[in-house]
Amino acid sequence: MATNNGGYPDMAIGYLVSWLGPANEIDDMYSIHNILSPLLGSLVHVQNILYIKRDNFTDNDVIKRAIMDYGAVFATLKMRTKWGEIGPYVYNDDDNSHNHAVAVVGWDDNIDIPNAPGKGAWIAKNSWGETGGNDGYFYISYYDLSTFPLGISECAFSIIFNDTIKYDKNYQYDIGKTDYLYNNTTTVWYKNVFTATDNEYLSAVSTYFEKPSNWELSIYVNDELKSSKSGFSNPGYWTIDLFEHIPLMVGDVFEIAFKINVSNDVGVPISEIVSLNNEFFKDGVSFISTDGENWQDLYTLVWNDFPGHTYKNPQVACIKAFTVFDIIDTATSLEIDYDGYNPVKITAHVINQYGNPVNCGKVVFNLSGTIIEVNVSNGIAKLCHNFTKGLNAITAEFIACGYLSSSANSSINIRKKFVEMTADISTDLDKALVNVHFNDSVNGTVFIDLGYKNYSAISVNGLASINLTDLNVGSNSIRISLLDDLFEAAD
Repeated sequence: MATNNGGYPDMAIGYLVSWLGPANEIDDMYSIHNILSPLLGSLVHVQNILYIKRDNFTDNDVIKRAIMDYGAVFATLKMRTKWGEIGPYVYNDDDNSHNHAVAVVGWDDNIDIPNAPGKGAWIAKNSWGETGGNDGYFYISYYDLSTFPLGISECAFSIIFNDTIKYDKNYQYDIGKTDYLYNNTTTVWYKNVFTATDNEYLSAVSTYFEKPSNWELSIYVNDELKSSKSGFSNPGYWTIDLFEHIPLMVGDVFEIAFKINVSNDVGVPISEIVSLNNEFFKDGVSFISTDGENWQDLYTLVWNDFPGHTYKNPQVACIKAFTVFDIIDTATSLEIDYDGYNPVKITAHVINQYGNPVNCGKVVFNLSGTIIEVNVSNGIAKLCHNFTKGLNAITAEFIACGYLSSSANSSINIRKKFVEMTADISTDLDKALVNVHFNDSVNGTVFIDLGYKNYSAISVNGLASINLTDLNVGSNSIRISLLDDLFEAAD
């Protein structure tokens, strides 16, 4: 497509996820006479894009939810009027072709659009300024064939900003997806190989998913497996946070490999030179496989066996890798829940320098000399512990590769809970059975001291039974005592 003649949805997505934009409009004003844009830094790094589709004209709940959650939905539209001549509404009933795009920002289920077969319309914000419609806003009928075309997902999407994480570098060979490569199967493997150009930390990767997909991710550094992940993704472009930082040194070769499984024909997102102005990749960096063992270089692949698609080399898989240069600062805090007695519930909260929960690493708890390690999940590491009576120190230190360690400390004073202890004794000649009862769920050690012989037994849920043998003839004096971290009782 020639410069200044519009574009396609994939171009807009590629522009954003390749960190080529966005830029403030005032810094790159549109002019029909300009064919080059200035090189500007992107104001934000777009990391996640949700594809949206509907299957009938009233199947609109997902679109409405996206508007509420993400603020707007990109939607295609057939525009029949010239710039500035748009009226209060649009309704196309002839075909689903489109020549324009708008931001859908709301809806009205009850409005009547002339000639439409039913009620309801989207509220659209145009990109032509405040001229036309109602200060630049207008209605699009739910029944418009060109907006949210039925069964097609990549003509509508929402950009997700509220889960953005800052990364420093984007390793990529593509600047936008141009197609999906199909191979008449439900499962496929594809991978890209990169070479590190800095001492840095690999923190995330991304790819496109055409259909609801189960995926497995493997990351190798210099042919050594460093991380494996698995998950499920809805259609869209998604950045997968590794929840760890994998160290990379200058010259390290690292490989990002996906295995994708769908319910029907699986497609590998590719960028084809035939659809681009420049080639940004070479051979030996991007591969595809049908069994995970035998790989074919996408650069030289020619594939004509899928109806409606002709794949001409070269092409490259759309996989990106994201790194950070510096280790990330963290903060650890402690939450202690107890009523003066054991057991004590301890929770360590760990956040990064951006205020987001850390989802990797471990917290090392020092509980008055007892060392316990707990993995961090969603910013939390927690445990329950029984302390000895008196003052106890608690320290929690967060440790993870790629993160600065942080710690927190506190102290607690533990009292033992007093319980009542009773005993019933049955004798038989020189033997006796002693049943010791507690009025609480005591699980401690019970001692019996006869003066000339000692016995012990473990109390289970408040009951301990002890058999005494070879007792002295006559009267015997018995002292019963309890040793327990949680409870104490009068002897």
